[in-house]
Amino acid sequence: MGDNRENSEDSRYWGFVPRDLVIGRAMFVYWSYDESASSSTASFPLNLISDFINNTRWSRTGTMVK
Repeated sequence: MGDNRENSEDSRYWGFVPRDLVIGRAMFVYWSYDESASSSTASFPLNLISDFINNTRWSRTGTMVK
């Protein structure tokens, strides 16, 4: 991947995909994060690393969607 930040047109530019254009169903949980979990009191950047490790729902990550 290259750095194209000056010429990027992601979903913030073009908006949501219309529902009728979405085909298929989700199969896997790519990553599951609990935003309601407590945050680390460590200083930056250790707080980001700590929150990622502690607040990721490891038991759900990588599982099949029911």
